[in-house]
Amino acid sequence: GHAEVVRALLARDAVANSTDKKGRCAAHWAIKNKPQNVQLVESLIYTCPQSASVQDHLGWSPLHLACANGASPDAVECLIDADPSMLEARDKFGLAPIHRAVAGSNDFEGMLIASELMQSAESF
Repeated sequence: GHAEVVRALLARDAVANSTDKKGRCAAHWAIKNKPQNVQLVESLIYTCPQSASVQDHLGWSPLHLACANGASPDAVECLIDADPSMLEARDKFGLAPIHRAVAGSNDFEGMLIASELMQSAESF
């Protein structure tokens, strides 16, 4: 399957953190697929840990995407272990991965509420 192909490419020095025109790297794409192949995500992150820190044109890291899409806890843990600072990374809407986990990817009202909560918490 795809995991074997990815491992073969990585073994031949494919650049796991190269990005597409929207700034997404292979880890974004691996997380986007449902169901997530945790071994694939782990292989990408192990080979290129800095790919966990790549933020796309919307400011979404693979962790933002994992949280928004309800990725497996193992995939989320792998991304956090690779770069714990991504827990606090904000997208262009000012939302951190936790907001994406609460709101889900298609809940715009939930995203606005989470954003307002963060703004009010920061104003204290």
